[in-house]
This record gives sequence, C-alpha cells and structure tokens, in this order.
Amino acid sequence: MATFVLQVWYNRFFDLQTYVSHLLHFSIQGPYYFLLFFIQLKLISPFLVIWCRFCNKQKASWLWHMVSVLFLCWFSSILIRYTFMLPVHGGGKKIFERLKAKRVIILSVSFVLWIIWWQLSCLGKLPFDTMLAVYWGGGFNPPSVNFIVFSIITLFVCYTGFGLLEDSAVKINQKIVDATAFIGGYTLYIFMYHLMVRDVVQTFLPVLQNNIWLMRVGIFIPMLVAPALAVWLIKKVRNRFLQIALENN
Repeated sequence: MATFVLQVWYNRFFDLQTYVSHLLHFSIQGPYYFLLFFIQLKLISPFLVIWCRFCNKQKASWLWHMVSVLFLCWFSSILIRYTFMLPVHGGGKKIFERLKAKRVIILSVSFVLWIIWWQLSCLGKLPFDTMLAVYWGGGFNPPSVNFIVFSIITLFVCYTGFGLLEDSAVKINQKIVDATAFIGGYTLYIFMYHLMVRDVVQTFLPVLQNNIWLMRVGIFIPMLVAPALAVWLIKKVRNRFLQIALENN
C-alpha cells in the first residue's frame, strides 16, 4: 500500500510493471531497503529466541551467550559480503528497572556518548569506518558497526530517560511518555511515509526551509506525527464500520 501511495503521489500515474518492480526491490524510496532487513529479522528471530532459551538453561549461560554473539558477528560478516538476495543497499530482561540514581548515571553517560558519536559522524571521523568497514560496511547506514553502536547508545538514552519520566510524579512528564508511546506504536508507518510528508509540506510551504527552527516545527514534527495520526484515524474508521456491520447482522 505504501509503495502504491508513493508511486501515485510522485509520478502522478500508476503503472503495474513499475509498481511490481518497486515492490520486489524495495526501491520506491531510498530508506525502503531497510524493510528487507526488517523482513529478514522477522524470519530469523524465532530461531534466535529458541537458541537464547537453550543458552539460558546451560551452566555458565553468560559464556554461551558470549560465544553466540561472537559467532553471529563472524557469520554476519560472511553473509553480508558473499550473499546476494536483491539489488538493494547492504543486501532484545530489562536492565534499567533498578535504583533511580543508577539510571541517572546511565542516562548521563550514554547522553554524553550520544553527543560525541553524533559529532564524530558530522565530522566524518567515526572510529570503525576504517577498522571494520571491510566486514560490515562503512558510513552510517545499516549494517555498519558505527550505526549499531549509535543505536545501542540511543537505546540507553531513550530507555533510561523515558523510564525516569514515567516514574516522575509530574503529570506533564507522563503526558510526554504517553505521546511518545503513541507515536512509537506506529514507527513502521512513520518510516514508510515520513519522506512523503516532508515533500508534501515543502511543496505547499516552501518558506519553512528558510529557517532551521521553522523546519523543526513545521517539517520534522509532521514527519513523525502525521503518519501516526493518519493510521490511527484509518483504524478508528475501519473499526467503526466493522462495529456497524456486526450490529446490522
């Protein structure tokens, strides 16, 4: 559906051959190649869960997990370099539910690391670009090591930060958590439609591009919120029609 919507919006016509090509190659927009990774992860995740449960039952389970991670790192480097699927780019117990002071420390350290990593990215001086790029790819696109490290740091920042907000007695903090949780429930749709929302806003309000703060409010926020609200509204309408149909029957 997302491929259909974007093809019609950008091309102003529908061609079945072009549609099928975009659909099979995940090429309607640049970021769509990552959906192939998502599908692959969905296919392999049940086997990883089964293996993790097996490791948990062994003596020195931590050693089993450590060896498993090392093996997966080696095996993934082989698959990334020598496996071809499609001509696309590149081809999770909670640990923070402890004392508040520890979470503050984790948040502070991870936030500093987040800033450092982001600045190194902007300067083009990420540490693993030359060391491990030959195995997992360079730059900042998955599955590069730099992106994996940055994602882990971001996970620590978000999980500890929102954990502290959720534990806070201040109502506004809970509202922030609720709003973020709502948007988080529709991340796949945000991923698929955010660039289209950006282009729509820029088409009708080009003046927003003249100021970075106008862009942050007028473009970046709609890129996150609009797809989530649209899907939420569609689900509400669909559920209402289903309810009416059941009542009539």
